Amino acid sequence: MAIKQTFNVQDNFGHDVVLADTYCRISRVVGGKDLMHFNVEVLNGDKDRLFMEKSFSFTPSVADGAENFIKQAYEHLKTLDEFDGAEDC
Repeated sequence: MAIKQTFNVQDNFGHDVVLADTYCRISRVVGGKDLMHFNVEVLNGDKDRLFMEKSFSFTPSVADGAENFIKQAYEHLKTLDEFDGAEDC
């Protein structure tokens, strides 16, 4: 699973850059039932160039029938402003 998103960022020189239709995948997950930390790699659409890596945290559901923690991490991302409008891919 991954999500597709467009980001408006600044490069190292302070210039605005649009990263259109990036491929965002969870690359690392650590934690437990009280708090999960995870990293997201933001790559180009061909998945051969890493633009940036971001870190996030959330409290997972451990209820019977809950989605696995990686699926929950993707769902958490889609609740954040910077991933507003992100699509599954």
